[in-house]
Amino acid sequence: MKFPLPLVHEVKIMGEDPQLGVESESYPRLVVPSMALSRFVIQAPQVILMLLLIDIGVSFGLPVGIMGQVMTAYSLSGFIMAILMGILSVRFKHKNLILTGLGLRVISAIGCIYVQDYNMMFVLYLLSGFGTGLISPMTVTLIAEHLPKEKRARAISWLVTGMGLSFVVSPLAISYLSGMRGWRFPFSAYILPLTLLSLVLVYFGVPSSKISSAETRRGDYLEGFKKVLSNRSALACLFGLMLSTLAIMGMWGYASSYFRQKLGVTTTFASMMMIVGALSYVGGSQIAGRVIDSIGSKKLFVIAYIIGGIGVGIAYNISNVWAVLALSIFIFVMVGMGFTASNHLTLMQVPQYRGTIMSLFTAANSLGLALGSAIGGMILLSYDYGFLGIAALTFGLLASTIVHTMTQETEKN
Repeated sequence: MKFPLPLVHEVKIMGEDPQLGVESESYPRLVVPSMALSRFVIQAPQVILMLLLIDIGVSFGLPVGIMGQVMTAYSLSGFIMAILMGILSVRFKHKNLILTGLGLRVISAIGCIYVQDYNMMFVLYLLSGFGTGLISPMTVTLIAEHLPKEKRARAISWLVTGMGLSFVVSPLAISYLSGMRGWRFPFSAYILPLTLLSLVLVYFGVPSSKISSAETRRGDYLEGFKKVLSNRSALACLFGLMLSTLAIMGMWGYASSYFRQKLGVTTTFASMMMIVGALSYVGGSQIAGRVIDSIGSKKLFVIAYIIGGIGVGIAYNISNVWAVLALSIFIFVMVGMGFTASNHLTLMQVPQYRGTIMSLFTAANSLGLALGSAIGGMILLSYDYGFLGIAALTFGLLASTIVHTMTQETEKN
């Protein structure tokens, strides 16, 4: 089906696309905004848990440490699906995979409107995680497919910006809507409509993928896994990402609960702190998009996660609200820069199997979130937030060391 130019406007670019082996003359202008919106949408259920974990736990009669395992389920299902995506991405069109993921998110959002117990909430977030595992790797893969090499770093920074903006807009919307009619209402009035909008935009604004059919003709769906898993530098990128996500996003996921329980702030104030952090994250991603080519994505990753890990370690061990807020700004500038650099660095490792390596990238990210929330919950059940901060610092330093010593920053296409 063909659509009129105002809907799928194309920008002319002459030159050979090394991956497809053909002349690439244009790219659809809506690819970047539609992928950014998809990344925006998939963060919202996570924001609800981060902001309203105490409230949801109260409604089910459970403590924060137990209720936080819903996030573990979400992350683990994303990890499982991302692993499967290494095969699915060479069997099915990338656009169709994203649409399927968004469809699963629609079902999950509808279910959360009516959920009545912890077990069902657990299952619905499993479903939501499967959707994330379908969507996330294909956003970067489609950027690499449809945009020339010199435009990819900036495009990836916009994907990370989409994620960050969700943490700006979503806390405000969720805090306001939950104040009106409880924690379920944001699912029906915010998450569900936005997910449907994203589904429509991807359907009409993104061309069908050409890469999946080309890779399928190679006849070996496991070849991509073999190439990635036998590449020392690629493995180091993935392992470093997992540890950095575990340290920063997984363990910092309890920050809103820390603000409310230990610093005595209101839910509204906690949401404002989250927004400030998210704006800082957006700023960091945009800075990274402009400096990666001069600094290098490897060096930027190492610097960002060393500083970010130190920030989390300090933040969980001080009790002044304004000092923690200042540290949050600093932490999320670093995380925005580091995550953008990590995407770019990983994308370069095995360019002939971008779908596979970016699926494994999503798997590593999801596993890091799952381990971070699981380990963080266990730490809070046995120790305190201060110990959680020290653990985050340790994992952040380990991630930076692995990437610094074991990865290679080479563009092979």
